[in-house]
Amino acid sequence: MPIQFTTNNKTPYVAETRTLQDESVVTIVKATFNFSTQGEVYTAEEQRPLIYGDEYFGEPGESSIKYASDIVPEKKGTDIALIGHAYAPEKAGFYAETALRVGNIVKRVHVTGDRYWKWSSMGISRSRPLPFDKIPLVYERAFGGSDTLNKKSKKHGYCSENLVGTGYVAAKSKERI
Repeated sequence: MPIQFTTNNKTPYVAETRTLQDESVVTIVKATFNFSTQGEVYTAEEQRPLIYGDEYFGEPGESSIKYASDIVPEKKGTDIALIGHAYAPEKAGFYAETALRVGNIVKRVHVTGDRYWKWSSMGISRSRPLPFDKIPLVYERAFGGSDTLNKKSKKHGYCSENLVGTGYVAAKSKERI
């Protein structure tokens, strides 16, 4: 019979103790934080519950993970998830830089307005970014995706770094652009 454990959690965070199949015991603590407009971090009044399976922004396999499962056989570190939007520095801007720092970990994102491929006498190039006020920070808005438009399947392709992104073209031709 497995040993039962109780978690005596004296923090504002969500915590759970579990016995694994090999009878080892693990305690999971999950903390949710918010940011002020001045960039100050504070403990969220409402803490997010533990996630027992990946949650997606849309359909699994066709969209990015919004919240990764908190319960996995082995996790050697912590998850740091930034869910939100990048705001243009001025109204209807074209570019924005944003970053998240937690301890020694720094993640930077260079955000542009929507672009599209265009054809000219110089060849294929990206358009200038369209203006934006805010853009969601999701993989679907980043470069990547797949291209299956060509009738010949051997000309199909995908961006292995971001399968759910946008803008990837496997076979560039004037007709496709």
